Amino acid sequence: MNDTILEILPGKSAHVTFEQAVEGTDMKVINEQVEGINHSLWDLVEHIRRAQKDILEFIEDEEYEKPSWPDDYWPQEDGNRDKWYDSIRRFQADRRALIDLTYSVDLTEEIPHQPGYTYLREVLLVAQHSSYHIGQIVSLRRVLNDWNRT
Repeated sequence: MNDTILEILPGKSAHVTFEQAVEGTDMKVINEQVEGINHSLWDLVEHIRRAQKDILEFIEDEEYEKPSWPDDYWPQEDGNRDKWYDSIRRFQADRRALIDLTYSVDLTEEIPHQPGYTYLREVLLVAQHSSYHIGQIVSLRRVLNDWNRT
């Protein structure tokens, strides 16, 4: 099962991985707002990172406290080059921590301090949530004429 997680979390079976979705993004468009789309590229990247971090903390922290929705899950300020690359790096580090975690637990077991929630449920939630927003990133980049792939 761990090999499946190694494929699912990084999006290796998906059409586009997180890394592919953000690679080569023009920094001039990361804060652009498009009519009919509620979030910028920066918003989406930072949101994916924050949501994944929240789930990792939910799994690992016995003193976990749920963040405030929506304020703690979405950035309130525009991004810039440093914030963009820091968010990507932190997302990747937390994803690596989730992958590593899958090798140290029985994924079908409940999280001891979170009765009713299994490790597998949380890992799949991260994969599903990230995949959804990665699709939004690709679509938004296409609308912004910032997507060079077919």
